[in-house]
Amino acid sequence: PGPGRADDLGTVERLATATHLRFHVRFRYAARDGGAGERRAEPHRLVLWAHRWYLLAWDEDRADWRTFRADRVAGLRVPGTTFSPRPVPEESAGLFPRPGEPKGAVLFLAPAGAVARRLSARAGTLEPTGPDRCRYLTGADDWDWLAGALASVGLPYRVEGPPELVRATRALAARTAAATPQDRT
Repeated sequence: PGPGRADDLGTVERLATATHLRFHVRFRYAARDGGAGERRAEPHRLVLWAHRWYLLAWDEDRADWRTFRADRVAGLRVPGTTFSPRPVPEESAGLFPRPGEPKGAVLFLAPAGAVARRLSARAGTLEPTGPDRCRYLTGADDWDWLAGALASVGLPYRVEGPPELVRATRALAARTAAATPQDRT
């Protein structure tokens, strides 16, 4: 299975829905120092980094961008109010590929929550593009490894680029087809 515990993934799924619908969220957040507090936020992106899910959000009380580890979010509430998207800063706490860096782009034909439960890649963003679709973006890594990680999700997807990921995916498909016996019926 992908990163996180089952309860973390339920939180990721709800955050993915709130992100897509641009709903405000409220939650208790456990800080690194052990303290906890209520947070009010505008969720913008889910980020997978070192096998952990993070939420990039505008923190309404601090009037600044913050990242929140999904496994430290508790008591998630979605009051149903919406917000207008803000431009996300390029530096985004270092959790995104740098401008100009080749990006792997994959459209999953499944809800973000279902993909989040199964995706074992090391880093990237998962952005819902509809109730039953989401886009995974990641920086250049090892395209062959990434092709295998994407296939292991077990959900339908389309590789959008770059050409290196397309080639690695085709090569994986050819190796997989060659590894299976021919049907002799």
